[in-house]
Amino acid sequence: MDRLLAPRLDAIRARAESLAASLAATADASTTVGIERATLRLLGVHGLDRAGVPLAASIVERAIGEDPARLARGILLPFVAAVVLYEASPSELALDVADGSIDLDLEAEALADPVRRATIDAAAAGLIRAALARVQANRTARAELIGMLGEAASPLVGVPLRSALVDAARDEAAVLVAGGADVLQVDVPASRELAERLADRSSAAGHGAPARARSGRQEEDEVAPTGSQRALAEIRAVVDEAAAERRAYVRLAASALQLSAAELAVVLAFERLDILDGDPIDEIFGGGVDPVRAIADHAFARRLAMIAGGIVRVTDGPLVVGPDLARGTPAPSDVRAGRALALQALSVALGRRSGLSDAGMLLGSLPGWILDEHDATSTSLAYLLVQHQLHPGIALALREPPVAGAARSRWAALRTLAPIVGGRTGLVSRDTDVDGVAEAVDDARTAAETGAALADALRPLAIPEHAREIAGHLADAADATLAQLETRGWDALVGPVDVAGTRPGRLATGTCARRADAPEILAMEARRGRA
Repeated sequence: MDRLLAPRLDAIRARAESLAASLAATADASTTVGIERATLRLLGVHGLDRAGVPLAASIVERAIGEDPARLARGILLPFVAAVVLYEASPSELALDVADGSIDLDLEAEALADPVRRATIDAAAAGLIRAALARVQANRTARAELIGMLGEAASPLVGVPLRSALVDAARDEAAVLVAGGADVLQVDVPASRELAERLADRSSAAGHGAPARARSGRQEEDEVAPTGSQRALAEIRAVVDEAAAERRAYVRLAASALQLSAAELAVVLAFERLDILDGDPIDEIFGGGVDPVRAIADHAFARRLAMIAGGIVRVTDGPLVVGPDLARGTPAPSDVRAGRALALQALSVALGRRSGLSDAGMLLGSLPGWILDEHDATSTSLAYLLVQHQLHPGIALALREPPVAGAARSRWAALRTLAPIVGGRTGLVSRDTDVDGVAEAVDDARTAAETGAALADALRPLAIPEHAREIAGHLADAADATLAQLETRGWDALVGPVDVAGTRPGRLATGTCARRADAPEILAMEARRGRA
């Protein structure tokens, strides 16, 4: 089997690595409004302005807006120029910048003076070093806690934290940990940028604009949403306490909507989250985000996650139907599965370009849409087989479909295939609540133990001829997908933007710019991490 597939798998890896090298080079030379907001948050700018808007967002909107030249210049040096001039901390200065009392365009004029520029550069470097020292301290704290409490049994079992507000989430988290959950998965609310861009798109399409992000100053004692940074800090403390009672370290995973990866990575680094559930491929195909913006945001996020010692979950494999819509006929399931494998391979290659090792990634597997296919069992078997041979060192992450039906039933039956065909399973995510957590954890562990025992008993593994044939089709489709991406670009898969408006434009186009005077603040640390 390896001998027959090996040349095609080598071709897929080579194409993915070549594409990733080109895309990563562009991302590394670029910045986005999301990265600039994350930069301010690294400096310690948090909280809300006087209108109730997140301070980092308010400053970037005022100082950069939609101006490509200002975006290329970046926020760091003009902001630090004001810090130096007014001899204030970033948090002390932020409100005055947000309300317009301090104009960063004026402060940026100091950058033209070599002597003042040297002072500003040194101050900026000091602030970034202080931020990364905090990140490193959290990484050390995680290692020490794991050393003291020990690791949970593999695979880790993850469950969602469903409470919307932190008061209830603290109690829920304690119950879930006591019930055996090893990972608590938290959804982070939509960012202000995403809410406003979706509102603008809806308005432009003539559907009326949904309500924009809430304005008005929050009261200091208002209960925080579960996915906010303040709430996650409180939840982290509760989880650590419950984990100490259980004598096994418990992880927090955060998954965000589009356009927030860079800022979520700062939260991960500062609040000792453990898993970043985010992927540029998901944003491009599932969220309609401009590919250049998505890849740049996630390059920053993944580098920061690597520095913080976090783990990045790579996409399960997107359902790509753009070519089918353009042609007017649906592709066979093996072609769609091959497209998913191709784009997952590209995401893995991009992760490695950002400094992630195999141990720093989890590989999503058994996508729910494959489980809805007519020949789901054979296709899943072939998918796991090709996936494992493409990425043998990366542990799998299996996610239970959220809706009862055929896909969930098949997932329950097929998940034992993962350790038999697809290698090591690192994370199993169950869709349960506090009432069912103990049963769900026991069920997940039993399935994992069964699969591991069968893997030992069935070696060498005999793959049915039909599944072997499908595996070959998947590999051919994956190679063809990456070849299309090489020659025709993203339009080959997501479709071109129709200026007449019949096909909506990609989200956040024009919010990424090539760096002019904006230092890439994580580059040195990322290179050190890879070394």
